[in-house]
Amino acid sequence: MLFIKNKLNFRKGIFNAICLISGTLLMACSTAMFLLPNQLSTGGFSGIGTIAYYFFNIPVGTAMLVLNLPLFFIAFFRIGKRFLFKSIVGTILLSVFIDVLENFNPVTNDRFLACIYGGILTGIGTSLILKANASTGGSDLLSYVVRSYNDKFKSGDLIIFVDSIIIFLNILFFKEIEIGLYSAIAIYLMGKMIDVVFEGVNFGYNDDKIVLHDINMYAKPGQKVAFVGATGAGKTTITNLINKFYTIQKGEILIDGVNINDINLADLRKNIGTILQDPFIFAKSIKENIKLFNNIDDEKIDESIKLASAESFINKLENGIDEIAKERGNSFSAGEKQLLAFARIFALNPSIFILDEATANIDTTTEQLIQNAVDKLSSDKTSIFIAHRLATIVNVDKIIVLNKGEIIEQGNHNELVKSGGYYSSLYNAYYNSLV
Repeated sequence: MLFIKNKLNFRKGIFNAICLISGTLLMACSTAMFLLPNQLSTGGFSGIGTIAYYFFNIPVGTAMLVLNLPLFFIAFFRIGKRFLFKSIVGTILLSVFIDVLENFNPVTNDRFLACIYGGILTGIGTSLILKANASTGGSDLLSYVVRSYNDKFKSGDLIIFVDSIIIFLNILFFKEIEIGLYSAIAIYLMGKMIDVVFEGVNFGYNDDKIVLHDINMYAKPGQKVAFVGATGAGKTTITNLINKFYTIQKGEILIDGVNINDINLADLRKNIGTILQDPFIFAKSIKENIKLFNNIDDEKIDESIKLASAESFINKLENGIDEIAKERGNSFSAGEKQLLAFARIFALNPSIFILDEATANIDTTTEQLIQNAVDKLSSDKTSIFIAHRLATIVNVDKIIVLNKGEIIEQGNHNELVKSGGYYSSLYNAYYNSLV
């Protein structure tokens, strides 16, 4: 079993290396063969590279590498070592490839076609690099460093900001230099990079009693994953580990390609929204309970209340959104407290949703409204569901079945029902209880 696991890890490493090398080569091809010969800036540090080339005749790739050196130094202390290593490798490869390929004649001298070809190649290259949880430096690496200080910024927004400055400089100094189409593709891809990976995780609340055994799972960005199993199987324990309430004894947990131990705890928690069956409500106004001391404007709060379908019961309160809740929310029903918890999540808009028995005490109509809103907001985020009512998770992308702390089955609902295994028996028992 150990040999198989090591073999899988080796294959994953090879796959990441292939993605990183092929992605950087494609991006270098688009930059050196299509965009630069046609005086088309790609934004970011490659855009600065073009300025260095025109003013000082410094090769674009070399200029990019030199500009990234201070970023590597800062990133060493701020983001995961594994991600940083891949960033350095990717940047060196890209710099070398660009300098080598600059000597080739461009396939086309048509500026419009150059944008199209450059955009397609760079978009594909970016997606491959993201699969390897890597970066080729420049504005994308800068975005990760900035995010490590303030998670309110999104990668895509930061890339737009940095690239806009570079585009302005290019237009200021070189009237004919324009922005390539690739930036829109790269920005779209970069803003959606969040995943959760467990690699060989063992955990016990004390060292002599391990409750999770060799957990390996991958929740892709935008994917909806559900954990099911009997009470005590380890479902809630896994969500506690994602929130880093405990430290694992063995293995590795990666958030967005970064080891969870390398992530600032406050930054981690801000990017995870958890809804429990009995959410905690403070003895403060509804507005303050939704904001949770964050800087959120009233318009965003109103929008979040509507998305959570909490508007109806809040409007019936004497003071509306300014109504003061009793200690632990005892003035509200269990369902109303959950609606407020949903409003919190929508207002904060974290990168990862964890829904633990979150719809157990809400009527069917309201539950469906909330589920529709969750589907919209979680389309580019990782969503993790835990529910004993299996009807709430039949449409998720992946169901992971736990039994006594081990993963025994994985697949979507239809696959698992057809397999006739443990999940199938659970679902049939649940379905028969409704008849």
